[in-house]
Amino acid sequence: MGFPNWIREGWLGRVPVRWCEADGPVSAGIVFRVGRVDERLTTTGITHLVEHLAADRAGISRLDANAYVGLELTAFHVRGEADEIRMFLDAVCHALGDLPVDRLDTEMRVLAAELATVP
Repeated sequence: MGFPNWIREGWLGRVPVRWCEADGPVSAGIVFRVGRVDERLTTTGITHLVEHLAADRAGISRLDANAYVGLELTAFHVRGEADEIRMFLDAVCHALGDLPVDRLDTEMRVLAAELATVP
């Protein structure tokens, strides 16, 4: 099954991408098929921790961006100028290969605080 002819396909470095031309703000995302179902009981939350570390290194706080871990997927998405989006997605990919482990304690405290707010 192919994509409609208005969807373009290409590459961002070694990452396959799909897009369509549209007026208005530019939005983009990168989605990975890894989520909570892939964790063992002893490593519960590790995907969320990796997502936080990568998002921080990619500069998520400086952009209109967000990231999340779901049951089967982890996603990073961003909205802005094309150059900002390109840099953010590139930074996410690089961050996943070189996580800022010096932030491990900080991000673990952030996740603990998030968990404390869940009913």
